[in-house]
Amino acid sequence: MISNLNVGDGTSQNIIKVNHIKTGETRIIKILQKEEKNKDPLREIKILQSIDHPNILKLHEVYEDDKNYYLITEYVEGSDLVDVLCNQNSNLLNN
Repeated sequence: MISNLNVGDGTSQNIIKVNHIKTGETRIIKILQKEEKNKDPLREIKILQSIDHPNILKLHEVYEDDKNYYLITEYVEGSDLVDVLCNQNSNLLNN
């Protein structure tokens, strides 16, 4: 995989858009810090591994080193859930 674009980041994660070298598919690498207070990255990994549904982000692979977990997921174009919910809430308040 090759890095293309950092598409987001937070206090405990970075999100990088990449292309798979062999297939050319666009994917996301989500980097989760292992030592983040009040966070359990393994919980998120286990949940994503256990779910197979067309409306939920597909987890392809997980890698790790001493400090981070690297989640390779499908790339879904568009807004994130927080943006959608904020827009819906704003529309309800304006009506």
